[in-house]
Amino acid sequence: MEVIEYEKDFYILDDGKVRAFLIIGGFRAILIDTGFEEDHIIEDVRKLTNKQVDVILTHGHRDHIGGLSNFQRCYIHANDAHMISCPISITYLKNHDEISIGNYCFEILEIPGHTYGSIALYERKKKLLLPGDSVQIGPIYMFGQ
Repeated sequence: MEVIEYEKDFYILDDGKVRAFLIIGGFRAILIDTGFEEDHIIEDVRKLTNKQVDVILTHGHRDHIGGLSNFQRCYIHANDAHMISCPISITYLKNHDEISIGNYCFEILEIPGHTYGSIALYERKKKLLLPGDSVQIGPIYMFGQ
């Protein structure tokens, strides 16, 4: 796993197939997506922080929820919650919800298509969009799952 420091306390974790994002705040951290199970993303996360880490899922495909069982709490859109099979505390996200962490305040944008529950996280002041698989270079598969 390649770990790239994007800004202070904001990291990109890239396994070459899928990216996750770790943002460390004052009292907790958030991990946006968890990659494949075999990535063991928790090991890289623990090298960067020992704070409580909550997970935000951009959608429910296995390449984004594979490492979820190593965490206690996740946020996901209700339309993709059925894709989670591990026991974990789930909070449902909807359009225009806000999640603040450190110097970031993300607005949740519903962008169904890749899955019914696909979301993007938009940080308006920093002009930063984290859209999961819904916006990318190359083909975008519309699974409707």
